[in-house]
Amino acid sequence: MIDFYAYGNPGCYSKPDNKDGSATTAKQWKDYLDCGFNVMFLGGNNMWQGDGTITKKCFAFAKELGVKKVLIRDERLYAEILGNKVAPVKSLVGENCKFATQAELDDYVKNCLSNYINEEAFIGLSFMDEPNYESANAYGQLYRSVKRAGAKLGKPDIHIQTMIEGKHRVAWRSFAKGGTLDENYAEFFRAYTDGIGKLDFLGTDLYPFKLDNDGETPCFMDGYFNALKIFVDYCKNTDTEFGFVLQSYELVGNYYPLATHRLYSLNEMMLQINVALGLRAGTIMFYTYEDFGSAEGTGYRSYGEGSMISADGRKTEYYRWTQLGIVYAKKAEEFLNGYKYAGCRLFVSPKAENLRETLYAYGFKDDEMEEIVSVDCDRHVLFVTEMKKDENTAFMILNAYDDALCNELYEASEVNVCFDKEVGQIEVYRNGVTKRIKIEDGSYRDRLIPGEAIFVKIVKR
Repeated sequence: MIDFYAYGNPGCYSKPDNKDGSATTAKQWKDYLDCGFNVMFLGGNNMWQGDGTITKKCFAFAKELGVKKVLIRDERLYAEILGNKVAPVKSLVGENCKFATQAELDDYVKNCLSNYINEEAFIGLSFMDEPNYESANAYGQLYRSVKRAGAKLGKPDIHIQTMIEGKHRVAWRSFAKGGTLDENYAEFFRAYTDGIGKLDFLGTDLYPFKLDNDGETPCFMDGYFNALKIFVDYCKNTDTEFGFVLQSYELVGNYYPLATHRLYSLNEMMLQINVALGLRAGTIMFYTYEDFGSAEGTGYRSYGEGSMISADGRKTEYYRWTQLGIVYAKKAEEFLNGYKYAGCRLFVSPKAENLRETLYAYGFKDDEMEEIVSVDCDRHVLFVTEMKKDENTAFMILNAYDDALCNELYEASEVNVCFDKEVGQIEVYRNGVTKRIKIEDGSYRDRLIPGEAIFVKIVKR
């Protein structure tokens, strides 16, 4: 079963910072759960701060609402010892470090965990979101210390959410350091994996729906699929759970002057969900749930309504889109149950001549696929993933074209999938309906709008 949760959780951005626990309410959490989330993620104002009053209150809400999974952020295991994203912390243990010995670090961590480890719904911790890659060694020390402390307290299986930033910010570093983006990205990613070691979970965030340099023209993030492939291939090769944060907000203007993340369509939300399904993400996360702008508008074009919950607490259309998307994902997961990611390919139509369109394939290296010989589309970009379950094979075929670049509403592309000659029958799952189809001439034809996907199982060869 896929886990779903969101950053910017209820009360996360409440102002002023209410240490007494009044920043979040049971009704707010019920709205959050009604959206389809099954994990309460406690960050922002809900994280463990001081004596943990608000975190304890959230655990009480979880019990009241029947929530079985709560993931928390503990400020004592976060900013207090890891610092922040900008200034690197090279080590937590040793001379001139926070802790003189590993035993001292373990005692500190054990004392922190003892405050909530026996809560019925507690499943684990989130450390710093997107830590500075130069802090990877310190991050790894904390990671392993939590595992050791958890074992001593009777819970060796504590889940640790390790979130590594996507390629969007790494691209900026590549210009400063010289060399290609891929070379620098590989170095950046290697710093994490060398410093942290074997992970149970690896998550990343990539927000593809942006505005071009003029600040007005919608575009799609270049290198999006290449970056995702680096992460998911690592997870496949190391038997690590893959988690994926989807863009569910707008961020343009004065609040973050360099941000150019635009509003998106329902088709674009579905595009992200299908990508996560095709890559077999075990956790699908959303950023952000609650808008952290203001109703007066601090540079937000949507004036505080750029997320699922507006700045003044109302449900927006994005809340309903996410709700629909999670229902869709749960049904698709029933069809894909037990299948694991094996590889992926990009197919770009010869008609995709615009630079923004060809950048989809930037740096991307296709994987070989056994039963599929070729996939053609007449006008868009297709993202195809291969999934395996024992000797069985399934595919996702997604129209990954950016809806904002289309010339007309619901602009579709004709798709032709050519199978190996031994493939005789397939099962096609589409929007809740499964059909068994006999392959007469070695190919299957369909029509997909941007963001739409079909899932195909090879039934008979």
